[in-house]
Amino acid sequence: MKGSDVATVRDPEQDFLSNIINALNDAYQTDFTVEDKVDIENVYQKVRQHEELRQVIAGDNTESNKWYKFEQVVDDILLDFVNNKLELYKKLAKSEINADLKQRLYQAYLEQPSRHEAQ
Repeated sequence: MKGSDVATVRDPEQDFLSNIINALNDAYQTDFTVEDKVDIENVYQKVRQHEELRQVIAGDNTESNKWYKFEQVVDDILLDFVNNKLELYKKLAKSEINADLKQRLYQAYLEQPSRHEAQ
């Protein structure tokens, strides 16, 4: 059992997304992480805010048309998401930018109180 005896107050949307992540991990032996969950949550929020999708779902459309529109919207959002991540990766892959970023992150790391020292 995964802590089902423990009563905790949780955001239903967080539980919903956690359940999706857990189901995918169990069904496909994937290793979606907490960070992946955050990214999936961002995708889900964009889906929920998509006005055209909302109109199709609320409109007098067949279930297959609603599903088709939903799939289109999710695919478009995922493609945009991947492209944005890819653009960041490409920017950071340039050796001079990568070296500069690492130097700056290293300096910030040294200047910040370390979390692992408190443990």
